Amino acid sequence: MLLQLGGQIAAGLSGSTGSIVNLFTVISYCCLLARGIVWVLVLKKLPLTVAYPFTGAVYLLILPLSVLVFGEQPGWSRFAGAALIFAGVAVTAAGMVRNEH
Repeated sequence: MLLQLGGQIAAGLSGSTGSIVNLFTVISYCCLLARGIVWVLVLKKLPLTVAYPFTGAVYLLILPLSVLVFGEQPGWSRFAGAALIFAGVAVTAAGMVRNEH
């Protein structure tokens, strides 16, 4: 999740510089590559139906970071969407814990 988060922030910063190729672009692509490798390793340990919903948790972190880093002002609908994502991740996690016991 941290690699995806770092890549998204770096991509956003890259877009704000006005240049196509810059340090933030390189960082973004490095995070994307590393995330792909880590994702394959995760899928070796967990079923896709368990692992994939947790990728949605990144959006819970992107929302406050977009305010802090980019000065965005999201409306209530974005916070409501983040709450739905959180609920989905929580239900998935609860189901995963229940299946282990």
